[in-house]
Amino acid sequence: RRVPLESALPSVCAAEVYEATKRVVPPEYVRIENKTYCRDYLNRGRIRVSLKDCSAKAKNRQQLFLAVAKELPFVRSAMEQAQAMAQAQLKPNKKNKGAKDAAAAIESAKDVAAMAAAAAAEEGEESSA
Repeated sequence: RRVPLESALPSVCAAEVYEATKRVVPPEYVRIENKTYCRDYLNRGRIRVSLKDCSAKAKNRQQLFLAVAKELPFVRSAMEQAQAMAQAQLKPNKKNKGAKDAAAAIESAKDVAAMAAAAAAEEGEESSA
């Protein structure tokens, strides 16, 4: 979906879009699905929004896209701060086995937001069932 170039961010992942959408639309009307696009199979997730019954800032799809694009920089900075805090806690020292273990822990810390989004999506699916 296209937004103006001045509102767009490069390489946005589905977890960031999901978090930004939850800021615009009440969370019970937003869900993430475990879908992929064949050309970009590493970026998993499809965000589904129900605008019919909710009282959101956006009244149609184009307004939703623009509102989410405005929220994305704030979401990205919050995720980067969380990753920086996780990296600061996992700095290798002499007692640790080495940099390999710390690097693996840092990689797993990067996926914390994606796992939280997936867990929230599962909770949403369970409550709707």
